[in-house]
Amino acid sequence: MTDFKSAHAITTHELEDAKAVILSHLLSCGMEIEMADIATVGSVAMGVHLPTSDLDFAIAADRPLADIETSLKAFMEFRGERPATRASTRLLFSTRIDHRHVDLNVMETADMARMLGDLARAALTLSEQEKEGIVRRKRCLRDMGCSKELDEYKLRLYERFCPTFLWLPDYEIVKFVAEGFTARNEPIPPWLSQKLTD
Repeated sequence: MTDFKSAHAITTHELEDAKAVILSHLLSCGMEIEMADIATVGSVAMGVHLPTSDLDFAIAADRPLADIETSLKAFMEFRGERPATRASTRLLFSTRIDHRHVDLNVMETADMARMLGDLARAALTLSEQEKEGIVRRKRCLRDMGCSKELDEYKLRLYERFCPTFLWLPDYEIVKFVAEGFTARNEPIPPWLSQKLTD
């Protein structure tokens, strides 16, 4: 029987290679950052990823998010401003590295510290049996083509261990972010206005 950890492993080498590519992009934007500042987050950090899972990384913003958005868009696909907490947002960028989808979250320092602590506790709290059960459920939903159900299942797991964060599925994010701009009496950015009409 195939060992669970071997069957769903994403190697340290692959993670480090992906971080190196992201680091080069960030340095090209003029950010003062080192490899150690790029944190592995998401399902890999909790040990509940599939072999085909995206790689999720996060960094703490060293300047206003709007400035990072402008410069980093030249190197990675900007997927929008997403909610982090009720009072803050994060930026999401994506790229492909060696045929794997990679996401980079850029967030406020306090939000990132809180999230990393939550994910670390999740990795320690979940037993190997629980992790295996989560991976089997995710694989089943993926193989059945139940993408929405899979997203919601993953979000419930994050909500369990990261309760201060707002883990919203894609189909709810646009409306939530727009409401945030309205509540702050700020103009809705053009990219968001376009998505509201899609």
